[in-house]
Amino acid sequence: MKGITTDRSKRVLIYYPWIYLRAGGERVVLELASKSRHNIDVITHYYNPEKTFSGYKKINITSLSKDNKGLKRGLKFFLKYINTKLPLKGYDVLLVIGAGTTEFITFKNKSIPILYYCYTPLRIFHDLFDYFLQSKSLFKKIIFRIIRRLYLFFEKRAWKNFKAAACISQNVKNRIINYNLYDPNRIIVINPGLEIKNFKQKKTKKNYFLYVSRFKNYKRQDLAIRAFNNFCRHNPKTKFKLYLVGSVADKDYLDKLKSFTRTNKNIIYVIDPSDKELTKLYSEAYAFLFLAKDEDWGIAPLEAMASATPVISVNEGGPKEQIKNYVNGLLVNADVNKITKAMQTLVKNKKLYRKLRTNGLKTAKLYDWKIKIKQIDDFIDENC
Repeated sequence: MKGITTDRSKRVLIYYPWIYLRAGGERVVLELASKSRHNIDVITHYYNPEKTFSGYKKINITSLSKDNKGLKRGLKFFLKYINTKLPLKGYDVLLVIGAGTTEFITFKNKSIPILYYCYTPLRIFHDLFDYFLQSKSLFKKIIFRIIRRLYLFFEKRAWKNFKAAACISQNVKNRIINYNLYDPNRIIVINPGLEIKNFKQKKTKKNYFLYVSRFKNYKRQDLAIRAFNNFCRHNPKTKFKLYLVGSVADKDYLDKLKSFTRTNKNIIYVIDPSDKELTKLYSEAYAFLFLAKDEDWGIAPLEAMASATPVISVNEGGPKEQIKNYVNGLLVNADVNKITKAMQTLVKNKKLYRKLRTNGLKTAKLYDWKIKIKQIDDFIDENC
């Protein structure tokens, strides 16, 4: 499982809970395992090579389970987390990567230093708890309040097992501090990167808006649909389409979207595209929409910028750290009319459109993986 190391390299075991989607989290693990100066292996509770990025087939990866049946059974998987003993012999450091309950893997694996690269704490037991309870019955509200107390008890203790922590954005760092999980002075921000050379910048664009994200209700593809329909009503002579692209994290939500748009031939769904297909979609899109609710970071807007495709994003979460309004993208409130107006602006104002293409590409180059992988490698070196 382990390979040859050099004087500068460490033997690193990355734990990531599951690898079966083509999403930003899986991309980060793949890029680090592929490009780090350290000798890295990956271990996960579930791995499906046919559903995630093809690059994983070149990585030393161990799957602890043959199926994903336990992943959606919260309590059962929580107990599995706490009781899992990882094969740490021969490694210098355990790098835990993920969100939510991922930190519970530390309880039985403290024989070597443990570092954390955090996507986000589990928000439904913190700032989103009241929102989460709204749709629950009285009985379930009582049960979830009990579960929350237990969860917070274990969460605080799990965070104490990390020698050091990094997170993907200032947005996430603020959550960690607000939840009182870790010493603010010991948390650093390392934004995920992207492989600039893999993206193409086409001079001529096609008439479609693009939204790339997992299909999940908080990604708000429904908002993109409503804004697009509104745009078409106000601009009947413009022949635009809307492409909704991504992995399926919530099939029920996707089915509702498709049911709502089944008669609209201008709204096109692309599920689990290949890297080649995705690159083509990015490069040919007229503009990119990003409407997720308080996104932890958001790599997709940067991928659009790397394709010289202007970005319209909600003024929330991670994208606020990437985008300067009317400089390298447009920031709007999560409102149908505001989004529609931004779409119209990019169609009509060609000077602004060209400016956002140029500045967006310049911004994307600041996040090249060569820069970001070195930052993560240095983080490992400094703490083990």
